[in-house]
Amino acid sequence: AVLLETAERAARVGGGRMLCERAPLGVKRGRDVFAAPAADVALSRALKARFDPCGVLNRGRFAGIV
Repeated sequence: AVLLETAERAARVGGGRMLCERAPLGVKRGRDVFAAPAADVALSRALKARFDPCGVLNRGRFAGIV
């Protein structure tokens, strides 16, 4: 968890973002592993609502959801 926090902080300071591809569930819990910029979240949610209206795909896991 400390490693991810350090990497996230370094990415923000450098004007970038970090994407976590693999980590134990306990490490990912409470963290936005998609690291989508705020502008992309609205578009991503709209696409998800359009193509997955019942919310069955990746339930509870989506960009901007912590």
